[in-house]
Amino acid sequence: MAYSEALPKEQIPLGCQLCESEKKIEWKCNDCNLFMCDQCKDGVHFRIAKDHKLLNIKEIGEHEDSWNSFAFSKLNCQDHPNQPCSLYCKTCSNVICLKCIVKVHNGHDFVDEEEFCDKKEVLQEGQKKVQSNLSKLSCRKGKMMAPEEAENPKLLQIKQNIMDHKKNLCKIMEIYADNLVHDANQQFGTLKQEEGTKIDKEIQNMHAKNEALESIIKSRDFMKFLSDFDKLYVSLNENMLQDTSNISSLPNFVPAEFTVLNFGTLEGNLSHAKFKVTNQWTTELRNIHSIVRCLDSSLWIADNVNGLLQHVKLETDNVNLLSSFNSKVFGLVDISSCILLSTEETRLKKIDRGSSDIGDSVYSIAPLIARDVHVTKDEKVVITARSPGKAFSAKGRSVVLVNQPGKRFVKFDLFEYERYPKPLFTLPVRVASTSNGNICVVDTLEKDLRGRVVVIGQAGKVKGIYSGHDDVNSKDKPFKPQDILATPSDNILVTDWENHLIHILNHDGEFISYYNLKDIGIYYPHSLALSTSGHLYIGCTGSFIPFLKTFRGKLYKENNAFFVITNLIETPKQTIGICSEDPKVLGLTVQHPVSVLQEKYFQLEMVSFLQVLLLTGECNTTVGRCLIRAWCPVENGAAKAPEPPALLGSKDFTVFIKNNIQFPKFKVKRRNLPDNASDEFFQTCNYGSHSIDCPILRLETIVREAGENYSAMAKEGGVIEIQIQWNCNLDLSESDCVPKYIFRRLDSSDYKISKGYNFRYAKYYKENDVEYRTLFKAFGIKFILSVTGEAGKFNLEPFLINVGSGLAILGMATVICDIVVLYFLKARNLYKDKKYLQVVGDDAYKQLDDQNDEDKSE
Repeated sequence: MAYSEALPKEQIPLGCQLCESEKKIEWKCNDCNLFMCDQCKDGVHFRIAKDHKLLNIKEIGEHEDSWNSFAFSKLNCQDHPNQPCSLYCKTCSNVICLKCIVKVHNGHDFVDEEEFCDKKEVLQEGQKKVQSNLSKLSCRKGKMMAPEEAENPKLLQIKQNIMDHKKNLCKIMEIYADNLVHDANQQFGTLKQEEGTKIDKEIQNMHAKNEALESIIKSRDFMKFLSDFDKLYVSLNENMLQDTSNISSLPNFVPAEFTVLNFGTLEGNLSHAKFKVTNQWTTELRNIHSIVRCLDSSLWIADNVNGLLQHVKLETDNVNLLSSFNSKVFGLVDISSCILLSTEETRLKKIDRGSSDIGDSVYSIAPLIARDVHVTKDEKVVITARSPGKAFSAKGRSVVLVNQPGKRFVKFDLFEYERYPKPLFTLPVRVASTSNGNICVVDTLEKDLRGRVVVIGQAGKVKGIYSGHDDVNSKDKPFKPQDILATPSDNILVTDWENHLIHILNHDGEFISYYNLKDIGIYYPHSLALSTSGHLYIGCTGSFIPFLKTFRGKLYKENNAFFVITNLIETPKQTIGICSEDPKVLGLTVQHPVSVLQEKYFQLEMVSFLQVLLLTGECNTTVGRCLIRAWCPVENGAAKAPEPPALLGSKDFTVFIKNNIQFPKFKVKRRNLPDNASDEFFQTCNYGSHSIDCPILRLETIVREAGENYSAMAKEGGVIEIQIQWNCNLDLSESDCVPKYIFRRLDSSDYKISKGYNFRYAKYYKENDVEYRTLFKAFGIKFILSVTGEAGKFNLEPFLINVGSGLAILGMATVICDIVVLYFLKARNLYKDKKYLQVVGDDAYKQLDDQNDEDKSE
């Protein structure tokens, strides 16, 4: 027989499932769930699955008996040996009987046998899933470890292209070509090794899970089983490692001109470019318009709106400021001896190594004005330039190529409209170069920053003009290039600032691909640079709205509430010092300077709630204010909140409200998510007049439902209550028990003082060992959540009590009427005569009968 004696006698014996014969089965594979004979076990199964677990058929019955006997009812209680166990007490970590519940464990947390069995089944199903994943991973590993004859067709094609290109060159190129073939093999081998390592690691994890599951399933320790169940259950829901092997990521071979130094390179496949954020840093600059990487891996970054240039060193989790300069910089480059700067003057500036001053360089292009500066691989300086005057009205837009000077006087050539029927450039703002000598220029065409990329060859001939791609650029979303970078493989990267894109071009300016940086959380990319290890630095900026700059909407979480910043007043670059007090603060006007010393403590007490300060006893008689020691310059108390609000775009923020309620008396639990909700529902729904059951609410919708205007409220802030009301008739279906959202503003827009909602916070930093801070007064809207409700359901018992009480009250009505009629009305004696009959003597009943006869006769 194939099974243990538990099988009914009329069941047909099972034969070997590998050879499909009637040979006696002696083994079972736990991984494949197959029964097999002894011959198939060694001859077939062992060859294809050496690491699978096999069980002798005689051990299966014992294994199943052990599993089935793992139950509460199979054990007797330790305290009451004659009673079988029925529950597991989680509070005491022990198996108990019914008597124990009454005496010792009343009110504890229990697990019954049904729940226990359900958990065992969950682990069994999870083990099957793990075993299935192990089989799939083994197959994937087998494919990855296939011999070289089965290599990917793309790899074979790359090798063939390399060898065909090699035949056209002299023998001097053979070594170089062989090296490239070796690199291709090495990269493919690296891919195989990396994928194999991932699969091996995942297989180890799966084996560990399987062993843990096997151990706990066989265990008879209830406390260990239940304590480990949750952890194992969570691990079972983890997805198996996805098949991420992408041989298409192998680099392509790009043929070059037949020169010894330019045989060709293995170029990454940028037609399907993918970017990944490996680290991010927050600088003190609001905008990063320029980035230059130095040989020591430090960076120079510039904000030409606020006129700041910083030399920084990026560390793991912070930015170390090395030096700082107050200067508008429109372009900069690192050369061997110094940093060259373009400050929109006729002569380039420089910062020598270790110097703290900005000086004049030898590079002058007078009478033209320099805009950007770049150094080619053959050490020629390239400068974008324009003639004096307004940016979009001046004539003479050039890209100047300057030979590296040995003297103070330099020569330059113009790629300008002298060679073309009409001007080639409108406003050249950025420049880069490829290894084959092409000059790549970002040319801005309009004041709204729309532009194009112009690629010029060594002979001054235009090789390509790129004005954006139809898939991502249109009249409403024009191409707005801001920076350009040539990679070592001569690809050209261009930032499309307002569309949050990077466009990828070849060395002639032809389109290859683009990448949407919003997919990885990067917005408004402006500047680009390459690290020494080949990673890409991306510097971002904010909008050009004066108060927005690089600020983003911030969401702060509170207990049963959340707060959204909508507006800001900034007091930049404060430092500890002595300055005049804010004129808005009352009680500090200097009328008689002598009295200041006598009254300063009283005055300090008056204003201490407004600002932390220390009176110096001195006066600024020019403005008539006290001098204080505080963070200077002091905040302008008279400054009004910016209008329109700086972060008005926060109106499009959405809030997902999840609310769970319970009516314990009726054992009903509800939540504010529709019963039939799906993933598609949450991707498209938004609370409003057409969807009042959607728990996703736009902030503007919340404010509007409260009867307010978001733009007006965002200026100075406010407080709004979101009330979730649950009023349910449980005689109907539970699905009809749904919440109602009520919105109202708690503060008032009519307040004369301290209107709205705001707070202050500061960001501290150091420059040249001097501590500074930037003080922000943040306005915003605080949303408070509250939940109320009641539920009712028909019950016969209170109904009968109410009916009985009503009938009893009706019985009392006659008594009350008699009291009023017999004692309070004027005709009470008449009513008494009618109500009562006076009888005397033994014949009272006869007299009563006579009275009744008289009444009838009447």
